[in-house]
Amino acid sequence: TISILNDEFRMTNYEVKIYNVFGEIVFQTTTNDNQQTTNITLKQPAGIYNVQMETEKGIFNKKIIVE
Repeated sequence: TISILNDEFRMTNYEVKIYNVFGEIVFQTTTNDNQQTTNITLKQPAGIYNVQMETEKGIFNKKIIVE
């Protein structure tokens, strides 16, 4: 499970996309409420993934390793 904390950004509308190493979207969700935490269960094999969070303040990227 991947948890994305919204404490710092305090965004009400944001989109989360997770890409595999081939650039394919393996997960995508949009939220339009003021959730402090978004929990994602990623049903993908172990590997490196790029998490992209798009908000009204910009696009933020973070690489993660799923073991």
